[in-house]
Amino acid sequence: NGIDNIRLKLLKIIAPYCINHITHILNTSLSLSVVPSIWKKSIIIPVPKTSNPANMNDLRPISILPTLSKILEKVVHQQLYSHVERYVIPDVQSGFRPFRSTNSALLKLTNDFAASIDKMEVNVLILLDYSKAFDVINHELLLAKLAYYGLSDSALNWFRSYLCNRAQCVKMYNVMSDEMSVIKGVPQGSILGPLLFIVFISDLPSVTTPDCKLLQYADDTQLYASSSPHKINEAIQSINLNLQRISDWSTANGLIINPSKTIAMCVGSSAMRVRAFEHLTVRISINNIEIEFSEEAKNLGVWFDSNLNFEKHTKMMLQSSFVKFKHFYSFKKILPATIKWSLVRNLILTRFYYCCAVYYPFLTGELKYKIQLLQNSCLRFSFNVNFRYHVTPFYYRYSILKMKESLTSQYIMLLYNVVRHKNPNYLYDLLQLRSDLHCVNTRHKYFYNIPPYRTSKYQCAFAILAPRLINEFMSILESGNNVPTIRNKLKSRLLQLYAV
Repeated sequence: NGIDNIRLKLLKIIAPYCINHITHILNTSLSLSVVPSIWKKSIIIPVPKTSNPANMNDLRPISILPTLSKILEKVVHQQLYSHVERYVIPDVQSGFRPFRSTNSALLKLTNDFAASIDKMEVNVLILLDYSKAFDVINHELLLAKLAYYGLSDSALNWFRSYLCNRAQCVKMYNVMSDEMSVIKGVPQGSILGPLLFIVFISDLPSVTTPDCKLLQYADDTQLYASSSPHKINEAIQSINLNLQRISDWSTANGLIINPSKTIAMCVGSSAMRVRAFEHLTVRISINNIEIEFSEEAKNLGVWFDSNLNFEKHTKMMLQSSFVKFKHFYSFKKILPATIKWSLVRNLILTRFYYCCAVYYPFLTGELKYKIQLLQNSCLRFSFNVNFRYHVTPFYYRYSILKMKESLTSQYIMLLYNVVRHKNPNYLYDLLQLRSDLHCVNTRHKYFYNIPPYRTSKYQCAFAILAPRLINEFMSILESGNNVPTIRNKLKSRLLQLYAV
C-alpha cells in the first residue's frame, strides 16, 4: 500500500459503499485542476537484482503510489491518450500502446533487414542508449509540449499540479527515510508516467531524414539504413547526419545519450558484409566519439547477430534452460503433474515464447530440433512419459502445442489484431489483398498477396510469412469477433496435427 495506507484489497471491499465519495473527489480534482498533495508522494522500496547486492547498482527501486491516485490517473490517461494517439504519437513508437509491443517492433525491423538482404544490400543499425531517460524529463518543457499539442488551460493546470511538488521516501525493513523532493522526471510506477514520456519524445522522429528509418519502444531508439555494399560509406554518412540531429535534439530536450553503450551493427549476408567492409572508409560517431561495429547485440530482449540467424539468442536460452531443468528432477516424484507442467512452462518454456514470431522462423533446423527436444523433455518430466514412448500423442492428450505450432498460434493472433484494427500501421501496410492488384473476380480475391522472394531470409520475414498464414487460416479468422473463441478454434485445428 502507498503512503496513505489504503490497501487495494480493502478498497475493493468498501467500494460499493464509498463509490460516490471517491467519484466526488476525482471530479473535484479535475474541475479545480488540483491533485491532492498526499497522492503525489511515493514510497521507494529497493529490490535486489542479485542474491548478494554489493552496491546501489545491484538494487532496483520500486515506486509505490497511493491506490486512489492511480484511479485518478486512469481517468486522465483515457482522456489524454485518445487525443495524443490520434494527433501526436508517431507511428514508429511501439511502447505503451494497444496492439503494439516489442514483438511488433522487432517484426518490422527483421522484415526490413530481410527485405534488404533479398536485394543483396546490407543494413547499418544503431542502438541508441539514453541514460535514465524517464528520470530527467524537464517539467516545464513537458508542459510546454502539452500546450503545443492542444491541451486546454485547465488541463495544463492539472498536469502542472500533478508534476510539481512531488516527493518520495525510501522504505526498508519497515523503516521510512525522510522525504525528498522530486524536481525532474515522470513519476515512476504511475499510470500517466509512460504516456507523458512518449508524448515528450514524440517530436524526435521529425528531426531525422527520410533515407534513415527510426523505431522506438519508449526510450529504446534504433536508427537504421540500408544500401548496396559499395555504397556503405554514403549510408554511414547519412547515419552520422541523423545521429548528430538526434544528439542536438536530445541536448535541447535535456536527455543524455550514452555513446559508450550505444551499439552499431552491420546486418546482412556474410558475402555482402565482407564486400561492404572492403569499401568502408567512413566511421560512425556521436559527438566525436567513434562507435565500433559489433557482431551481436541485445535488442529489446532478443540477441541479434550480423547474419540474422539468432543463433546466440537461442543457444543462450537452451543452455540456461537445460541447467535449470536439471534442478527440477529432485521434485519429479513429489509434485503432481499439473504443478510440474506449470513450473516448467512458466520458468523455462515461457522464455522461448517471448518474441518467438521474431526469431524462430530464422532458426536453422538443428536449433529448432533442440528447442523441441527441450519441450519434449519438459512434457515427459511433467506427465511421467516413458522415454520409450513417442511423445506426440501426449501433446494431443494434454492439449499442448509444440513449439512450431505455438509460433503459428502466436502469429495468427497477432495478425488477427493487425488486420482487424489496422494497427500497428507499419505491419498492416505490409499486407496487400490480391483484389487490390487486379480486377479479376476470382474465388481467391480476398486472399492476401505473397510478394516474390529470392532468399530464405526474406521467406521468413513478416511480409511473406504473414499473408501465407492468413490465407491458410482464413476460415478461422473470419469465424467470429471473439478473440478467445478464435484462439480456441485455432488451437483445436493445430492439435489435430497430433491426432493418431
